[in-house]
Amino acid sequence: KKEIEWITEDRRVTEWTTREIQILTEHSQLNYYFDLTEKDLPIAILDVWQKDITQKTKLLRDLEQRWKSHKTNDKVYAWFKDDDQKSQFAWDWLTKNSFAATLGSTPFETFEDILIFFDKTNYSREQKELYIGKIKKGWAQRKYRENLKGKAQYNFVLSDKAIESLEKLASRYEVSRARLLEILIEMEAEKNDHIPERIRTSQLLKIS
Repeated sequence: KKEIEWITEDRRVTEWTTREIQILTEHSQLNYYFDLTEKDLPIAILDVWQKDITQKTKLLRDLEQRWKSHKTNDKVYAWFKDDDQKSQFAWDWLTKNSFAATLGSTPFETFEDILIFFDKTNYSREQKELYIGKIKKGWAQRKYRENLKGKAQYNFVLSDKAIESLEKLASRYEVSRARLLEILIEMEAEKNDHIPERIRTSQLLKIS
């Protein structure tokens, strides 16, 4: 009982443990004959394994150490943790770019789903990092396209003095140049006091 305490009800650890025990005990088909879930299934496999308690204990201790070592690599998935939509996007990307690996898996809904998926795949660490890097890039591109909705690009020719003023103001208020221009336009659209005055001044100067 003490040796199985680390196998919690957490879905990820039970799935990983079940898979490893099935391989090590050569009882890979047992889950088809017993309607067991969570940690009950790996425990049942050990119960029917025709080995003495010493070997079962050793297997559990070895697995616990392997599990701890396995989890040290979780930092590679940290980017997905704060937003389940990233995991859902990863499912879409993988079905398009690594379809065979997704066969038999259910679409990701949560961060835990993506951890369980990568636990099961035969991807090397380098391949995982490559795919995750591409998923991040795809996500950034999607967000960029979403942010462009309702916006259009314009090219303006500004005087050197205007550019210098724009750079200084953007730096002072820590906003982008585009955002600063938007703020100035919004303010003038609401108050309409600077532009008419400037135009009148320009016209007077031309007349004189």
